[in-house]
Amino acid sequence: MTTPQPANAYILNLPNELLEEILSPEVRSGRDYDNTKIGIITFCSVCKRLRDLFLWRLYQTIRYHDVRDVRSFLEVLPFQGAKYVVHLDLVLYPIHDIFGYDLFSMLDLLHRSIKDFKLLETLRLDIRPTPRESEDSGISTLERAPADVTPLSSEVVSSLNWVFRTLPKQLLSLSLSGFCLEDAIPGLEAARLPSLLFLSLDLNGSEIPDDFRHTHFLQGMPRLETIELPVQWCPTSTWFRRVFARRTFKHIKHSGSPCEWNACVAGLFQQSSSTLTTVNIGTISLTIPASVSFPVVTSLTLLDIEFGPEADSELRALLTPFFDSPLKTLEILRCHDIPAAFVDHFRKHWPGLKTLRMSELTTIEDEYDPPGIGYPYERTLGEDDAWDAVTRRELEDLCERRGVDASLDWEYAEVP
Repeated sequence: MTTPQPANAYILNLPNELLEEILSPEVRSGRDYDNTKIGIITFCSVCKRLRDLFLWRLYQTIRYHDVRDVRSFLEVLPFQGAKYVVHLDLVLYPIHDIFGYDLFSMLDLLHRSIKDFKLLETLRLDIRPTPRESEDSGISTLERAPADVTPLSSEVVSSLNWVFRTLPKQLLSLSLSGFCLEDAIPGLEAARLPSLLFLSLDLNGSEIPDDFRHTHFLQGMPRLETIELPVQWCPTSTWFRRVFARRTFKHIKHSGSPCEWNACVAGLFQQSSSTLTTVNIGTISLTIPASVSFPVVTSLTLLDIEFGPEADSELRALLTPFFDSPLKTLEILRCHDIPAAFVDHFRKHWPGLKTLRMSELTTIEDEYDPPGIGYPYERTLGEDDAWDAVTRRELEDLCERRGVDASLDWEYAEVP
């Protein structure tokens, strides 16, 4: 015999505040969340109250990096949560021998869904042209892979162009990665994105000839403030100057390899010197003239730079244009062989600095260090590669006296 339940025991009798806990961050990070989500979607299909309460939370941020999930998501999106999506992060790539898992079909599905994205603000689109085996379609390798060098087919480029043409006008951020810049430019040139503030082009780009006719792909983005330039790219200086003529930015990220176009990028920094507030540099080959200053830059990041035998002069060349900038945040991260000469620059400049973050700093122990301070980070290095303990303490003391919030990641070397 079934025990009768109190009248107020049903889920619909719970107040919204308790129901919302079903999608709390703690629940969403749990291992059983996928099963919970299926149940919630089922409830939403039969109850308007739950649909209004949950769907916007379920669909506000969508991240699909397994193409087998992406296709099924795109197929049902127009009928379920498209109008709730604010942040969309998709990775697309063809799978061998599975019908419908080609790039054209998936881009076509995305294009047909875009009209329903009434709230979309952020789109990240990673397209990998190279087909993959179905058992090798996990994203773990894709997330670390450089941009593909395989051009998209003309059919896929045409479909991608339509995706760009129909992007919603309220879009604030667009990040593209995984494919060739030349395949993206025609669609970007046709796009009209009057609200766009952020554009990331993590794309492969071969040398673009001077007569490449698409030089206006930024014109449909009049409010663009931040641009992240391609890493693998070497356009001619003539084409580059046509694209960026009279454009200024507040935030620039440049991580390109050595190439003559770095002189053009230096010119872009100079062009934006009075408006830039955030700078991210990831290449030793970018040389900004020492005569250029950046009066409103408050955040400077040096990332993934390999300092060479002339490390002191290389570091000085990177920092000199920012000596008089009102820096609040300075980050030197994942840079190898950072010279101890940094302490001299730090002592003389940036009196208003609030935050200093440095990683992969190498130092040695001395008799004043407590026993075992370097454990378990010891590794064998030559003595010339590591900061001495006195310089290490000087930097830490300077940070403490100036009230700088310092995160200094020390690795301790064994001196032979």
